[in-house]
Amino acid sequence: MDFLVKKTYELTTQERVQLHDLFCEVFQKERPIEHMFNQYTENALGYSYHSLFITDGCIKGAATYVPSYFIYNGEKMIFATGIDVMIDEQYRNFYEFRKIIKNVFKILKSDGIPLIYGYPNDNSHPVYKTAGLMSDIDKMFIYCLPYRIGGIKHSLKAFNFLSTFFCQFHVWLSSCISSKKVAHFLIEKDKSYNLTRYKRLDGEYSQKLLSASCTLYYKITSHEGVRTAFIIDITEKSAHNFTLACRYLIKEEGKNFDLILYPGFLPFKHHGMLRLPRQFEPKNFHFAAQILDNTKIGDDVWNIKNWDTNLSMYDLI
Repeated sequence: MDFLVKKTYELTTQERVQLHDLFCEVFQKERPIEHMFNQYTENALGYSYHSLFITDGCIKGAATYVPSYFIYNGEKMIFATGIDVMIDEQYRNFYEFRKIIKNVFKILKSDGIPLIYGYPNDNSHPVYKTAGLMSDIDKMFIYCLPYRIGGIKHSLKAFNFLSTFFCQFHVWLSSCISSKKVAHFLIEKDKSYNLTRYKRLDGEYSQKLLSASCTLYYKITSHEGVRTAFIIDITEKSAHNFTLACRYLIKEEGKNFDLILYPGFLPFKHHGMLRLPRQFEPKNFHFAAQILDNTKIGDDVWNIKNWDTNLSMYDLI
């Protein structure tokens, strides 16, 4: 058994194919290999870190960390996010999992990366905590607009006219009282982030300039059987700009979706959407991190209110 860490450009053609095959086997879904490697190379550095577990010349486990520039307390630095953690079922145990993650932490720290963050699912979340590999920041909130209720729950199709009217009225009313004050966060993505983020996966994302300084990034896709308009990010976050985004989606894309969804954290009200109570959230968006260099990172990272966090930092969409 060999444990090693490679950067994307150091992977051989055979290793790239093995990573792809392992992904398809572990996650039980197909993904074109070029889409998979778009995840790894479309960032400001042009590569990711791959922690590999190899036996008999074949990759049986892997974890990938994607680096990006962030602004933390006014200082530009590199953070990395963990994605595509996968281990062959035959070798799936606590030792291999922890060894793979701990190996890459050493390399990331030696390369000057002081913090890693991620969004572990319900299965991996307790394992990360038990292994001491990540600590909770919080859970992201889910903001939504059930625009066409019958597309979410088919038995309620007769009430589509009510849900569309309610959503249009709610967005209009919110826009009348929403603030144009732009929120600023202690931890934000660097401006270079968006230059590559929307080239990941299939690269099929939509964007709309809502004002001279505000851009909406979104993707409409079927998610768990529901036609969903995901608001991935908005460059200048104010309550008013979110109402502009909702109004634009309803007017220009309303025929193509039944639900508007924005997982993240918004420090203001009257944004045009409804925030789901925790007990009704269909999915947990755990947000966690690990400090690799506490001389550069303080305890302020453990407060979600300090983060501009949303789907743009996540590999779901």
